[in-house]
Amino acid sequence: MPHTIENPRPLETEFDIGNYHYQLEKRAGNVVMFKVTRRDTGKEAQWEVALIHVQKGGVMFGKTIEPYERYPSNNDFGRIAWGYQLRPDAEKKYAELAKPANNPS
Repeated sequence: MPHTIENPRPLETEFDIGNYHYQLEKRAGNVVMFKVTRRDTGKEAQWEVALIHVQKGGVMFGKTIEPYERYPSNNDFGRIAWGYQLRPDAEKKYAELAKPANNPS
């Protein structure tokens, strides 16, 4: 079944970016909290809280791309994504964003 803007391909629950491994800890609607660890040492690097957006589909270089949920880029930090050294700080931001009034499902 093809993905649509209303039903996009979901964000992966685990993925790697560079030397970092991201693992989804929790999600409420479009609010996520990921634990980020270093791949080379396995040590916890930080916690990230973000608002997930849907990237529109289309055709790129002759290839059809279906709509998909997109993790924020580095440029999005401070606006729709935040990094924290301590889990309690990330939990606080997550709770703030996941409130029903702030996060329509």
